[in-house]
Amino acid sequence: MKQKMVNLLRRVGLIYIIDYARFTVIRQKNNSKNKAFKKRYPNESFPPPYMVYETFRLDYQRYFDSGKDTAEWIKKEIDNFKIIKNWNILDWGCGPGRVIRHLPTIIGNDCSFFGSDYNPEYVTWCAKNIPNVTFKKNELNPPLLFNTGEMDLVYGLSIFTHLSEHSHYEWIDELLRVLKPGGVLFITTHGDITKQNMIEAELGQYEKGELVTRSNVKEGHRMYVAYQPPAFMEKLFAHKAKVLSHQSGKQQSWGLQQDLWIVEKL
Repeated sequence: MKQKMVNLLRRVGLIYIIDYARFTVIRQKNNSKNKAFKKRYPNESFPPPYMVYETFRLDYQRYFDSGKDTAEWIKKEIDNFKIIKNWNILDWGCGPGRVIRHLPTIIGNDCSFFGSDYNPEYVTWCAKNIPNVTFKKNELNPPLLFNTGEMDLVYGLSIFTHLSEHSHYEWIDELLRVLKPGGVLFITTHGDITKQNMIEAELGQYEKGELVTRSNVKEGHRMYVAYQPPAFMEKLFAHKAKVLSHQSGKQQSWGLQQDLWIVEKL
């Protein structure tokens, strides 16, 4: 019933209004806690509240701690396949820098770090407030402002989950373009665990191995949602990249975990 109501709000054009109202309520609810947390870290810069809400959850402690945990997780997963040294590392869809802000400290090892996003406000904020990372703006569609074969690792966390089918194919080609041969692409998607969120028509489409999208809002926005069955992802990578690891998401205490795909450019 909840998902049917959300789809109805999309069709009638009210989803943005409802979403902003939700942001206002959460901001007021978490205001004291967020102020107290930021006061404990006077030397850290934190994005404005709507940036945090739009890309994660409006909880500054979770924004900071989870960003650090995610950066450590990326390193741990890549260490299973490659030695990270003197790498160029790109956070594609970096948002307000939740993860990339931690990587220079966690990885270091003479690596160079880059962030890219289609939202100019994110890129401007990150460039002013996050040191040791180079930020560049991209558009909703390729290309990225990086040279062919420039990157050793590109990661995109919950980015394909907000893109159309056409954009999936365009962006896979573009991300592989900027990777060196043997470079690693690290992305997360909505997999089988999220079937419980689908309505009947969507589930039928998903089970056939087809991408499911909920549009009626601007592509790339948090309210534009895409679900990626493994068969679709395997077709996306076919003849372009070798799958090193596919880890299916699980039910977690905080919600539904996304699938992880780690692939190597052929």
